[in-house]
Amino acid sequence: MAENKYYLAVDIGASSGRHILGWLENGKIRIEEIHRFENKLVEQNGHLCWDIEHLFHEVVTGLKKCRELERIPVSMGIDTWGVDFVLLDEAGNRLGNTVAYRDNRTKGMDQIV
Repeated sequence: MAENKYYLAVDIGASSGRHILGWLENGKIRIEEIHRFENKLVEQNGHLCWDIEHLFHEVVTGLKKCRELERIPVSMGIDTWGVDFVLLDEAGNRLGNTVAYRDNRTKGMDQIV
């Protein structure tokens, strides 16, 4: 019998995140949540920001859980809220804070646009 190939989906939402492993078993798609974590905004320099270090730590924690379960994914994808961004310099260093879309800096922009 062939060993299962596992695929990992990491969903990072606005208030929580989770790791879901998927695989084919007897012709059916199976999924299992293996890690869930809190995601919250933190205040930095007067702005609401995503805690990138915490999120990175949680993604790595979920990967370690895959190893503990001996279910190493052959592929991994990360889905996020998709409206925020971080500017990087030529060396890949962050140029500023990871300001969230929920921060007041965008208040009223819908009217302007």
